[in-house]
Amino acid sequence: MQCPDMLARLKKFREVLADDGTVITLSPLMKKLFPATRTNSVDAAGKLHATADLIGRRIVDVELTGERYSELKVARSRPVQAGTLYMSDLGYTSYDYFAEIKDGGADMLWRLKDNANPKIAAVRHGIHAPAFVAKCGYCLNDPRVRFTQCHGTFDANARFETRSGSVVLRVVGRYNRETEKYHCYVTTLQPEDFDPDELAALYSLTGL
Repeated sequence: MQCPDMLARLKKFREVLADDGTVITLSPLMKKLFPATRTNSVDAAGKLHATADLIGRRIVDVELTGERYSELKVARSRPVQAGTLYMSDLGYTSYDYFAEIKDGGADMLWRLKDNANPKIAAVRHGIHAPAFVAKCGYCLNDPRVRFTQCHGTFDANARFETRSGSVVLRVVGRYNRETEKYHCYVTTLQPEDFDPDELAALYSLTGL
């Protein structure tokens, strides 16, 4: 990370962890254990799952699985560490996983998928008629939800449905003039600690 101020503010976390996975070609001798499933030109292949500590700049966990094994399943097989900040790409999106992280006393920051449509529970700024929108329980992508022109960001709480109920998480958006859309993020980090612009900058520092 090249931003000293942001790095200093992350010191309060036990670790800042990010997961990623990539398919690798293996020796043909391993084809019985790790048969290739995506192409006929390779006999053996697997998926390498790595967890990196973004503060310490080190790999803290590595696991090799079959080529089609779920990256999210590997991530969720590890216990949530309280006091840790988790950040990963869209491939690790799971509202159940988000709830596990929150319930485990940890924090998370993810890009929100474009088709995500959680129900708005409260609005801090950036959305017209905030009390009315929250009272009616409009969803984020509801055409009746109008974003204010004076803000380049919005900040709200939203309700995400999980298998065991629902979880309320903070959702922020930062307007991108090139795409004419909001880049949205979902997080447990508090408004007094990180505003929407800072959350976008923090996520970009991961390179995800």
